[in-house]
Amino acid sequence: MEVFILMLVVVGVVVTIASVKSGGSSGNPIWSAAAQRLGLQYELSDTLRGPSITGTRRGLSVNIDTFSKSGDDNRTYTRYRVHFKEPLGLGLRIAQRGPLVHISRKLGSKDIETGDSEFDDVMLVKGRDPELVNQFLTYPRKLRVLRFFMTNPGASIDDKGIQFEERNVARSPDRIVQIVQRMTALAEQLTGEESGADYLEAMTVPDQVEIRDHEIIMHERTEPWPVTLEELLQEESDDAGVEEHEDSSLEEPDTFDAPTPPEPKDIDRDLPRIEESRAEKVASSVDDGTDIGTVVQTLFAPGVATSQATGQFENVYKGKSVVWSGTITNVRSYRFDLVFGDVPGTRAEFEIETEGSVSTGRPTKAVVQFQPREEEKLRSMVDKRVAFRGVLTSCDAFMKTLFLVNGQIDEVEA
Repeated sequence: MEVFILMLVVVGVVVTIASVKSGGSSGNPIWSAAAQRLGLQYELSDTLRGPSITGTRRGLSVNIDTFSKSGDDNRTYTRYRVHFKEPLGLGLRIAQRGPLVHISRKLGSKDIETGDSEFDDVMLVKGRDPELVNQFLTYPRKLRVLRFFMTNPGASIDDKGIQFEERNVARSPDRIVQIVQRMTALAEQLTGEESGADYLEAMTVPDQVEIRDHEIIMHERTEPWPVTLEELLQEESDDAGVEEHEDSSLEEPDTFDAPTPPEPKDIDRDLPRIEESRAEKVASSVDDGTDIGTVVQTLFAPGVATSQATGQFENVYKGKSVVWSGTITNVRSYRFDLVFGDVPGTRAEFEIETEGSVSTGRPTKAVVQFQPREEEKLRSMVDKRVAFRGVLTSCDAFMKTLFLVNGQIDEVEA
């Protein structure tokens, strides 16, 4: 009898400790609040596992949970994971380098160098095909990776998505929300899906960078984001007495202030036309040689390097008016978009099918800018095949995505 009572006491102690560590089986209000703000599902903790948050945000699978590392005094960690919509297929792994980078290189470390010493000195890149990896890691993508690792050191990126861990059970809903916003923004930026909403919410004040002993050092700044990797890494602080910010991402802040995005412009105002004379002609004519089959064959056929496709687009297709058709897969409004700018609008994503079935390795997509008032109408057309018009403005050759402004719907095909 005494043995039985002792066992009950031990079990009770274990349950109590697990409950305290995980926030209690009755629920963790911090995690529940964060899940509600993110539009995700919160799952209660129990004696075997801590709390978790799962679901889909902006079409990306998100998972937040806790785990313990053996050999680390069984310390509990919070783990954040965001999965890409489709694997990249590069055998990619990106992580932050340790302080022994030069020694590892001398010992023959087989990592991929991108040709940018500032990036290569702090980021470790691996992949199956160095050429394909370098085609994927364009200047804008490297810039965004650096920005993410500034505030999330110890994170990693692979073919499937982005992962980040920090010590202890997260105790701030603001902290949880902003980390997920940063991760989903980066995932969209890396895969060409960005609309700018999470990007704006995830922007933080410390964005001025210094590379010191192979570490990323951040400084406060109020100037706009640099637009190139070189500017980001070489720019000096213009403010006297600027102090360095020690990395606090592994601490447990009591508060985590979310940045204030730029004031949105008047959403009722029509989007500016990049070329008024050309935009007016879209309604009645298109430019020669811009049928979707020709464009896809020229830019995305096997054997065409992304750098070659980008140059061809800039020289031949940019600014051309087109009439194409495709299936609408996603529609969302934006206040700011990294391609379309800071005037609010609606962007619709089309999956393009071409006659002759040009094999490009992944579906060709067209992302089209429409007026804000078109959002409801476009949402009613999701999963339908639609003929549309627009003006070509940008190309993401690696992701096989073309961007168009001044979008107009011609008809919904039967």
